[in-house]
Amino acid sequence: MPSVGASLFWIVACAVIAPLLAGLFPRKLVPEVVLLLVAGIVIGPHVFDLAVEGSEIELLRDLGLGLLFLLAGYEIDTAEITGRGGRRALLTWLVSLALAFAVVTLLSLVHVVDAGTAVAIAMTSTALGTLLPIFFVTSGMAIDVAAVASEPGVLIAFVLLILLVRAGPVYFAGRFDRGADGRDPPFTGRERTQLALYAGTGLPLIVAVTGVAVDSGDMTSANASVLVAAGAITVLLFPLAASLPASGPEPPADTASPRGDQNPGSRQ
Repeated sequence: MPSVGASLFWIVACAVIAPLLAGLFPRKLVPEVVLLLVAGIVIGPHVFDLAVEGSEIELLRDLGLGLLFLLAGYEIDTAEITGRGGRRALLTWLVSLALAFAVVTLLSLVHVVDAGTAVAIAMTSTALGTLLPIFFVTSGMAIDVAAVASEPGVLIAFVLLILLVRAGPVYFAGRFDRGADGRDPPFTGRERTQLALYAGTGLPLIVAVTGVAVDSGDMTSANASVLVAAGAITVLLFPLAASLPASGPEPPADTASPRGDQNPGSRQ
């Protein structure tokens, strides 16, 4: 079994190398957090067994988890929350949460997933802030690759569920967004799709919530591994899909606005 010192060495090495590798990809197509998780998988007990989670490593991981939630709260704009955008965001999140609980409850009844509450929260949670490398590397060490590979249907279902409960309500809410003063032109269909896809990406809080659920015994490590893998797929594919060029012609530069064509009669 690797020592604490050796484990810490490999974890720190992954934390240093991952952002360097992320910078090699054009347009940062592969996010740093995905590379951190993959690096954790590689050095973890399910692959090369170069690092283990002793009490010292678990302390660092818990500190990283605490800082993740701290940074999520630190970057909240209270003025935005109390305004029109905050009310719309709250309503959108409540719709997402209701969808998540409804779908996860059905899946729990047929024994596809366990810890339905944790899964619903993980799929609808979000956080901003600096990614904490050690936390994500150690989280990757807990991912059971064999469990993920043995449940491809569940993996695809989780990806589609994240798309439904996170991106769906945002796409619908974007239809009614008129800016802070209520006078901006509405988002075009393409803009709403792009916004929904970016909002649908979910990984940091999925990792955090599943980790807490596994530690408390409310979720199996197999379900947690599949859910985290689904979150990683959304981070890889959703922004890529959002950045694809439009199939139709772009509006002329003199009639375009930050929200698209200003001529209401030209919209479908």
